[in-house]
Amino acid sequence: YINRGARLQLDNSTLDRSQECPGNWAGIHVIGNGARTHQGISVASITNGSYPATIDDHGVFYSKNNSAIKHANNAITTSTDANGYIPPYYANWGDAFGGIIFATNTTFQDNWRAVEMLEFPKVKSMVQSQMENISTFNNCHFYDKVTIWENHNVKFNNCNFYLDASNPTGVFGINFTARFSGNTFEGIQSNVSPARTFGINAS
Repeated sequence: YINRGARLQLDNSTLDRSQECPGNWAGIHVIGNGARTHQGISVASITNGSYPATIDDHGVFYSKNNSAIKHANNAITTSTDANGYIPPYYANWGDAFGGIIFATNTTFQDNWRAVEMLEFPKVKSMVQSQMENISTFNNCHFYDKVTIWENHNVKFNNCNFYLDASNPTGVFGINFTARFSGNTFEGIQSNVSPARTFGINAS
């Protein structure tokens, strides 16, 4: 877990399973604060390490310089737990969502899923600019799928997606918006697959 107020930085490093454990490991859980927006958080504060600054700030995962995550169930997720467990210090569903993921020159390979982003923010009465997610992927290599549920303005810049028939969709999301710039998709049936629940547009 990367808890609120904490950050994990990978710099030219690889996270992988132990040779003694042939199965997948759980992956990284980035805990956020569902009641706080990402508005006002700068990219510079993520990359220079000045954010998070308080124990109630969103947790941060930051990777760069040819780092990699391999053989995980979910390489990175903003869920509290793969089985839906909510720690006692988060009273309600959504309290812990909104963890920040900022990955540059990072490879996601041989995972069941590369990235899982869960509903954020918790309060839905905000204006669009307050609901935007700062999470960004630059020059990353995805050999595993990405799923996004009700997050907005997630950015993918100059990334490469290499999937196959067993994992045919690069990015699948429900009620989400994202910005794609300069990406390539190879060997997959569907580059980006948006879906929506009743009354909400998919973008």
